[in-house]
Amino acid sequence: MKNNILIYICIILTALSACKKDDYKRDGGTSNAYVDMTTYDYLKSNRNFDSLVKVIDKAGLKDIVNGDVTFFAATNYSVADYVKAKKNQKAIETGNENFNFGIKDIPSKELSDSLKTYLFAGKINRDQITLGVNYTIVY
Repeated sequence: MKNNILIYICIILTALSACKKDDYKRDGGTSNAYVDMTTYDYLKSNRNFDSLVKVIDKAGLKDIVNGDVTFFAATNYSVADYVKAKKNQKAIETGNENFNFGIKDIPSKELSDSLKTYLFAGKINRDQITLGVNYTIVY
């Protein structure tokens, strides 16, 4: 009986101590559609888009992102998945999977082409997005 009580106490203490950390949360709070900064500056000010800013810089698309476009921004998680896929592709091509690989190793043209799939001409508001509507991709 004593052993069961000790086990229950250990389980409860473990569960309580595991719930205290909330750094995993990525919620930015209540969203405001109107901010007094450029798209690029907003992305740069938000830690969820650190990697995306690096991609935009390397691809040379800062001015385009700040232009008259709608940009569906990918978070760091998406950029990490993209870089991982590119690394796997390179590993298959070279037959070597033991190498460092990052955004810096992806050609600017590839980054630019990939980012442009998330850029659409003009401002698209949420109420304008419906099924069956075709939007013009930038470039």
